[in-house]
Amino acid sequence: MNRIVSKWRININAQVELVAYLLMSFLWCFPEINWMLKT
Repeated sequence: MNRIVSKWRININAQVELVAYLLMSFLWCFPEINWMLKT
């Protein structure tokens, strides 16, 4: 039981890191996208 819980927690952490990475990369690219839309 404990092993399953730890594996589930690792999976949640990996998903959170992935979402945070995608969000950061999106925010980093957003000024360029905004500039492209303006021109």
